[in-house]
Order: sequence, then C-alpha cells, then structure tokens
Amino acid sequence: MRTALKIGAVLLGIVVLVGAAHMAMLFMPSGYGTVSNADLEERLATGEAITVVDVRDADDFAAGHIEGALNIPSSELRERISEVPEGATVAVTCYRGLLNRSASRKLHAAGYRVERVEGGMSDWTGPLAR
Repeated sequence: MRTALKIGAVLLGIVVLVGAAHMAMLFMPSGYGTVSNADLEERLATGEAITVVDVRDADDFAAGHIEGALNIPSSELRERISEVPEGATVAVTCYRGLLNRSASRKLHAAGYRVERVEGGMSDWTGPLAR
C-alpha cells in the first residue's frame, strides 16, 4: 500500500511539472526563448546568423568571449541598443545566466528575437576570443 502511495505521489509530481512546463511555454512571448551553450556553439559553428550580445563588463569580456560577440554591458544597453543589428536574432550571454534576463527583456521589448543563454559564460566550453 505504501509503495502504491509513493508511486502515486511521484506520478502526480511528474504531471504537475509537465503541466507547469507547458504553461510556461504558452505564456512565453513570441520571439523570446532560451538556448543552451552547447546548442549556441553548434548553431554558430554551422554559420547560422546569430548576433551574440555579451552584457558583462569590459574587463571580463576582454578576458575571454565568444568570437564575434558584441560587448554591451547591461548597464549601458538602453543607450547602446542601436549597436545591435535590426532584425537580428540575438543570443544574450552574461556571467552565469542571470544578468542576461533583464537585458533579454529590454532587447525583446525593442523588437528583437531574443534567446537568453542558459548558464552564461561560466558554462561556455567553446573557443574563446580575447
């Protein structure tokens, strides 16, 4: 009997998690999403047109960044948003994937198709430009 209750509780938990994921997808605005570092690296390697915007400060960017990335620190994004090519698909990266949330919202509100990079540069395993 206890085993059946445990199984039921696990199944209920799975149903709740799956339902929450589906609800999040329903309410995620069009043109806004997330991308893993591995997927971003693969897409860049195939030549897909993605503008990477790195919102870390200039010193961290200089220490190592994704080849071709634009460095626009989050605190400067409002003033420098015009540096991002119009109509671009933008992958926004930062330190660990938290700072890029607000930057992604600003870019999306300005009309860009945005993908927030999960894990940020701390999870990046691809080549680094300096």
